[in-house]
Amino acid sequence: MKFRLLILSSFLVIGLSQRSYSQISLKDYLDLENPSVSFDTVAASFLSVKVQNGKFGMVNALGNWVVAPVYDKLGNVSSEASKPYKPNWKDGILIVRKQGKYGAINCLGKEIIPCIYLEEPSYANGIFSVKNTAGKYLNLDKNGKVSGNYLIDPGSGLRSVNLSTKYHDSESTHSYALLNKKGDTLFKLKNSRYVFKVLGSSEGMTAFVMYPIIFGGLGQRYGTIGFLNQEGKIAVQPIYSAKYLTGGRGMSAWEYKPAFHEGRALVFKGDTGLYVDQTGKEVIDFSNRPGTVSIYNDFNEHGYTLIYHTFRENNKNVFVKEIIDTAGNTVFKLENGIFGEDGLEFTDITGLEYFFAVEEKGKTLYNSKLEKQFFLARNDEHYKYSFFSYPGDFMTCIIRKDKQSGVAEYTFVNLKGEQLFPYRSTDSYFDPFTNTAISKQGTVLTMTNGTGEVVYSCDSCHLDQSYSLSENKHYQFTQSGVFKIYKGKEVLFINYRGTLIDRFPSYEHVTTSFNNMSEEYQKYLSNPEIAEIAIRVKQKELDEIYKQMPWKNKR
Repeated sequence: MKFRLLILSSFLVIGLSQRSYSQISLKDYLDLENPSVSFDTVAASFLSVKVQNGKFGMVNALGNWVVAPVYDKLGNVSSEASKPYKPNWKDGILIVRKQGKYGAINCLGKEIIPCIYLEEPSYANGIFSVKNTAGKYLNLDKNGKVSGNYLIDPGSGLRSVNLSTKYHDSESTHSYALLNKKGDTLFKLKNSRYVFKVLGSSEGMTAFVMYPIIFGGLGQRYGTIGFLNQEGKIAVQPIYSAKYLTGGRGMSAWEYKPAFHEGRALVFKGDTGLYVDQTGKEVIDFSNRPGTVSIYNDFNEHGYTLIYHTFRENNKNVFVKEIIDTAGNTVFKLENGIFGEDGLEFTDITGLEYFFAVEEKGKTLYNSKLEKQFFLARNDEHYKYSFFSYPGDFMTCIIRKDKQSGVAEYTFVNLKGEQLFPYRSTDSYFDPFTNTAISKQGTVLTMTNGTGEVVYSCDSCHLDQSYSLSENKHYQFTQSGVFKIYKGKEVLFINYRGTLIDRFPSYEHVTTSFNNMSEEYQKYLSNPEIAEIAIRVKQKELDEIYKQMPWKNKR
């Protein structure tokens, strides 16, 4: 059996100057150091779902409608969706429904696929699959035009089936089938009890997973992962667990994607992580380390990754973090370092330009090459210091407390170690990006701008505890310029201009959640490039592999 799969991958070569600052992140804004670009440009790049008259639309952080409130559904946001609303953007695109018919919009609010289709389209890699009134499936590009690019080679003998999470083998005249609800590519071979799914390519290797079909659906928790080489043949046998493809391991934001980095791929045997090379050899395991070892990350672009292990020694728990290279050698070790600063901070390096090491003596910033950038001490002659930041933050809040008077003040430092503003009293909140100060005198909360003008005031109100005015809560900052303010049980969203964005009778009713669209905008502007992956695996070979699987008898 031989078939070919055309995967569309995206690349982007676009600078901020080409974007004309129409969509920009806070970090980009700070890197620009361009006084002609105001924070308004950042605020305009943040969008949140807003409901009006029972219909969904989206506003930016300036309070302006970007997506008109005319939709019954925005991505995965509907009347049944959990709150706050978080639409599932993909490449800057949302599938929408209006008056019972489906279409799509982009992150600028433009309806790129008109809402004329009775069935919900699928979207993957720059291509929409829609079913027209004649019952035929069409491929449309991101401009709504009929595209000649296919997710599969139309001559491969594959057919499209019902866009469902379950497989229905209602027609047996074709050898293979395709499910494509979420851009996945699943093949069910004739008379088989499993599907074959392509996950993506890296360093010339193609990851795949085999899932058993159990009661008409995919047994995702039982899937096994392997890799094909450039010739399309199995190089790494599918014997590794796929259970973490949907997240897990106690980190809700962590997403496992099997891929090669620096010639090594992270795989799991049950809950145990290890690394394999491109021949399938298990080159790095951690059996020589004491206790339980946890791994969450692939190697970064410089060939480093982070592992954790815990063990008992002298009746005490020992917690160790190590950064290792692609040979498994320890290049950085932190034993019993502080894993959290009040539970808010931990070390990570994958996908980040930098990471923090937090110890009793202080906090050190390293870049992804393990080069030391700066150090913040916990104590000096006059002050005791506390630090607050989240992984991925490009600011750290420092609170210093006078050892004699006990007076506490705070400031922020950036990734260069530069102080953003003079130390201020912890009795008020200051946002360094919008120059907004929020303080409370008596029962009145007041918001002032950089010129000292009062832009908003509210009696019997208080700032959300994320921006609490107490000493130990100045670790947070708003990237959108929108603040959450409580008036009794009522929740108000007020921006740095003093504009009311939305209000809710209680916390349980809140639907507002602002997200920056700059990355989605870049994805939307990217031009698809077709990359061809050859799959030369015989069904007989896969059938034999299936027979060795522990899930082979599940129905």
